[in-house]
Amino acid sequence: MPTQYVYVLPTASIQGRGGSWVSPEARVVSASAECPEDKSIATVAMSNERVQGFVPVESVITTASLHRRTSRGPDYASENRALLALIESMRDAPDSILETLSATALQLCGAQSAGLSLLDDQRQRFRWAGVVGRWAEHTGGGTPREFGPCGTVLDLGTPQLFNRPERHFAYLASVEPYIDEGLLLPFSVNGEAVGTIWVIAHDERCRFDHEHLRVMSNLATVAATIYQMRLRIDALTKTRADLSQATSDLMEANRLAEQLKQEKLSLEDELGTARPFPEIIGKSAALAAVLKQTETVAKTDTTVVILGETGVGKELIARAIHTSSSRRDRQFAKLNCAAIPTALLESELFGHERGAFTDARTQKLGRFEVAHGGTLFLDEIGDLPLEVQPKLLRVLQEQEFERLGSSRTIRVDVRVIAATNRNLAQMVADGRFREDLYYRLNVFPITVPPLRDRREDIAALACFFVKRYADRLHKAIDTIPPDALHALTKWHWPGNVRELASFLERAVILSEGDTLHVPAIDIGSPAQQRPANGTLEAVERDVILRALDESRGVIAGPRGAAAKLGLKRTTLAAKMQRLGISRRRI
Repeated sequence: MPTQYVYVLPTASIQGRGGSWVSPEARVVSASAECPEDKSIATVAMSNERVQGFVPVESVITTASLHRRTSRGPDYASENRALLALIESMRDAPDSILETLSATALQLCGAQSAGLSLLDDQRQRFRWAGVVGRWAEHTGGGTPREFGPCGTVLDLGTPQLFNRPERHFAYLASVEPYIDEGLLLPFSVNGEAVGTIWVIAHDERCRFDHEHLRVMSNLATVAATIYQMRLRIDALTKTRADLSQATSDLMEANRLAEQLKQEKLSLEDELGTARPFPEIIGKSAALAAVLKQTETVAKTDTTVVILGETGVGKELIARAIHTSSSRRDRQFAKLNCAAIPTALLESELFGHERGAFTDARTQKLGRFEVAHGGTLFLDEIGDLPLEVQPKLLRVLQEQEFERLGSSRTIRVDVRVIAATNRNLAQMVADGRFREDLYYRLNVFPITVPPLRDRREDIAALACFFVKRYADRLHKAIDTIPPDALHALTKWHWPGNVRELASFLERAVILSEGDTLHVPAIDIGSPAQQRPANGTLEAVERDVILRALDESRGVIAGPRGAAAKLGLKRTTLAAKMQRLGISRRRI
């Protein structure tokens, strides 16, 4: 029988397990009995009996004939055995379930080949799975969705019967054995079409009818449910295995973390560097006693009042209590009671509603609301006006208050830490501080010693501040001369640690090279080392007057009296008011 050549463009092919097929991009140009001389045109050799001219897809679909054909009666016994085999296959892998489906379809329909075409994740290509019969060698092959009748069935969404489909789908002319008739049904899992199931007749000895269609539909429905359950079981098994592995990994990580923690503690004990509050510098007995108290009270929610002169580091102790407490992950809010005008202090503490007073244009949260769940640090509590003290007492006792301009009671959970450089007991005796508020604050007092009472810490503090300011100014100062360190240790530091820090910052600025230069005029002279006689208040007054005299009455700024004393501007102003010092006298 003569051979006819089908011209196709372009010259591409697709490789399957059953051999090379014409590419899905191949376009039929014409058919001829002569081989073309143009070698750029690919050809597929086919016998004349297979080539009747390439026709529209409607010409190869003969679904309507299913209901015109005489069908055999239903064989429910064989069908039930097939369904039972499908159910039992659920113990197997998903591909084994598909192979069982194909085998039962092949047997019940009397087909010569059967299988499934499953879409990939991008729904662009089919993978041939579970192929049995004469086409078994094509298992694992694949075609693009638009390449053959499987894509047409999914597009139409209904079962279709194809007769000699190679008349429209060119590639099938190169796949042997040829398809004489094929019955294809959508295969849906969880309501979504994921491919097709098909049975094939390779010659006229096999013909499909509506009974075969019914059987195939039942098989596909049951198999889809079983296939979906198997996929879910496999997914759950994998998830359980992953979870078990993750749990094992977590336990191992926790074990290693605990081991590292113990090793770190052991190493710190060996080196003698284990310190509960590494941000606080010093090893003197006076400071150690304060840190012991800090560590003890941090484990509770007790109200704390921190006493001590200006500049000793009361806020640092307050922060250490907060960071060592169970509230460490919540807000640490602070308010300097001496820095806020009396008219605004109540609003700052408790907040206000819009329109509560002339400038209240919006609602504002007070510090107690901001610190809810955390800690509120009230610095300079001795400067709190008498008219505000009852409302603070109520919050400490009841943990509730009302915003200015509101009658709604707000409940909060706030730990209060207060600090002052004043003698609160004397202020109570003088009638300048409420006695009940004093007792409520004075539950756990901590007195921070002045720097002159822990001189052995001055060397460590000096090294710390010199390094900090040198790094900030991009200087490499790594030496403090012994005579300078001796002078620093002997000075009585009325401004305490804050004064020491300010002095060393000035020294770092003035220093050249890698050695700290401490100007003799600033420290160590007999006049400066001799403190004034009299009470502590008199000494403080004398020091402030001297600083104001040197700054010519200027308080703020880098050359002001506050900077010379290592104090905040507001703190110095409050001290001057308390001591009755006026700048007009300077």
